[in-house]
Amino acid sequence: MYKNAYYDTKSNTIHLWEQINGEDLYDEIQWVPYCYVENVNGDVETIYGNKALKKTFKSYSDYVNYCKENKKGLNENNVTPIVQFLSERYYEIKEEDLSPPNLKTYSIDIEVCTPGKFPNPKDVEYPIVLISVTDCHNGKIYCFGEKELTKTFKEYDYDYFHCKTEENLLKSFYGWWSKNYPDVVTGWNITADFKINRYGGFDFPYIINRTKKLFGEKTTIYRKLSPINIVSMYYKPELDSYITDIAGVSVIDYMALYKWYTSKNLESDALETVARHELEQGKLENEGLAWLYNNDWNKYVEYNMIDTLLIKRLEDKLKYIKLAQSLSLLCKCTLKMYSSTTNLIEGLLLTRYRRDDKCAPFFSGGTAMQYPAAYVKEPYVGKYGWLFSLDIASSYPFAIVTCNMSPETLYGKILDMPDDTVVACMEKREFPEIRINKKGEVKKLSGKNLKTFNMAIKKKIFSVAPNGVVFYNKPIGVYPKMEKDVYLKRKETKKKMALKYKEYEKTKDPKVKQEAENLFTSQWAQKIIINGAYGLLATPYSRYFSPYIAEAVTAVGRYSLKSGEMYINQILNNDNKDLKEILGEIEKS
Repeated sequence: MYKNAYYDTKSNTIHLWEQINGEDLYDEIQWVPYCYVENVNGDVETIYGNKALKKTFKSYSDYVNYCKENKKGLNENNVTPIVQFLSERYYEIKEEDLSPPNLKTYSIDIEVCTPGKFPNPKDVEYPIVLISVTDCHNGKIYCFGEKELTKTFKEYDYDYFHCKTEENLLKSFYGWWSKNYPDVVTGWNITADFKINRYGGFDFPYIINRTKKLFGEKTTIYRKLSPINIVSMYYKPELDSYITDIAGVSVIDYMALYKWYTSKNLESDALETVARHELEQGKLENEGLAWLYNNDWNKYVEYNMIDTLLIKRLEDKLKYIKLAQSLSLLCKCTLKMYSSTTNLIEGLLLTRYRRDDKCAPFFSGGTAMQYPAAYVKEPYVGKYGWLFSLDIASSYPFAIVTCNMSPETLYGKILDMPDDTVVACMEKREFPEIRINKKGEVKKLSGKNLKTFNMAIKKKIFSVAPNGVVFYNKPIGVYPKMEKDVYLKRKETKKKMALKYKEYEKTKDPKVKQEAENLFTSQWAQKIIINGAYGLLATPYSRYFSPYIAEAVTAVGRYSLKSGEMYINQILNNDNKDLKEILGEIEKS
C-alpha cells in the first residue's frame, strides 16, 4: 500500500511512495485526472443508471477548463486529483486485506532565543538556537544546538550536534534530514491548517522563513525537507498564519490532531495541559527559557528534548496518527486529509464505483439551508432516586439505510405537511391531496395521480421520512449501501480485534499486539466514516449535497427518539410483577 502521494499539476506527475512486502519504493507516474460524459455506448454507469464514457485529457489545465465549460451530461467532475488516482490504483484491494505500511515518524520542536516575547514566524527576527527531532519508533533523539553540551543524559538515547553558528545549525539539520527522510513529521503547533489549527503554526514556518532571511529569499536549501525538493507555504494574512506542505512527508500537527479526535474539553490546548491530563507528565520545570538559555544550556536542551518525547508518548497511548492512517487507506486519501470528511467519503465511494463499473455523479454544489436538527428532550426539574439513559446505535446511518436515502433514490418532498400528519398517513398507507416538489418542480397530486402515489406507498415502492421526503426503495442507493457495508465490516473487524487481544494476552507476542492495534484503529476509522457520511449531505461543497436528504435524516432521528421515549414510558409505567423484579435488581446493582 501507499505511504504518501503528491500530484504535481504543472508536470502532470504523480509522485508515489509505497511499501510492498516490507520494501519502500518510490515511483513517478504521468497521469491526468478524468471525468465521464453520458453516452449510450459507454462502458460504465452513472448512479442514475445512464451509460457514460471516460473522457481523458493531455494536461491538468485541459481537464480543469473542460469541467468549467461543460455541465450537461458530465459526471465525476472537479475531483481532488490525488483521491481519484489512489482510488483507481488500489480499488481491487479489499478492506479486510489492507495492511498498513510502517510509517517512519518524527516529532520536532525548535527553540528560538528571544528577550522574553513570543517570536513571530513572519518576522523571524530572532535566531534558532536549538532543534530536536525524536524518532517516534525507537525514541532516539537528534539535537542540533548552538552551544556545547557539557552533561551526559543517561536516561535518553540521543545524538547531539554542536553547531557554532545559526547558519551551520540549519545546514547541519537540513543535511541530516535529507539523509534520513521520515514519512510523517509531527509536533505541537508545527503548522497551521485550513480547518482546525487555523490561527497557529510555528516551527516549520519559522524554520523556512528564518532560512530565507539568513541565506536569501532565493535560497533552495529549505527544499531539502522534501525528498523531491518541493516545499510550499501558504500565508493567510487575515489570520497571520502559515500552512506548510512538504511533498513526500506528511506534516501532521499533533495539536490539531488531538483537538480533532479527542472528546475531552480541557481548559487549554497547551502541550503542558494535554500531557498532564493524558500522561500524568508535563514539560520540564524551569526558571524560564530565556534564563535557561543564558544560565543552564544543559537543562535548556533537556527541556527541548522532552517536548518531542511527549509527542511520542501521546501517540504511543492515543494512536491518533495510526487512526489517521487507517482512514487514509480505507478512503484512498493522503494522511493529511484526516479531517476532510468530504475527501474521505469521496475516496471511499470512488473506490466502490471502480469495483462496480460506475462513476461518481456531477458536482454542482449549492447553498446551505436551515432545517430542524436533533431532538433534545426538556428535563423534568427535580431530584430522582435513580435514572438511566438509552441510546440508538448509529441513529443517522440507520435512518439512511432504512429509508434508502441517496441522491439517485430521491423522489421528492411533500410540502406543507407536519411530521405527525406524514407519519399518520404512512401508518394508514394513504395520503390526502398533496403538493410535492420533484426536482425543483412543484406538482399537485390529486385524483388518478394521487391514487397511483398511494398505491406505490401500499406496495412499498416508496419510503417517506417524517418530514415528507420520499425515496424509492429499490434499487438500493449507493449511500445506504456504503453505510450498511461499512457498518457490517466494522462489526466483523471488532470481533477479529477481540480475538487478537485475547491471543496477545496468552502469547505476549509483539506481532500479535500490532495486529490487534491495527484492527482497533481500522474499526475506529470505520466508525468515523459511518457517522461522518451524514454531514456531507448538508455540505454545499460536497458532491452529495442534498438539503432534502439531510433534513430527512434528522427527521427520522427525532421521530425515533420521541417514539422510543413513548414506548419505554409505556413499559415502565405498566405496573406488573416482572417489571418490579427487574427494577429491583437494577436498584440493588
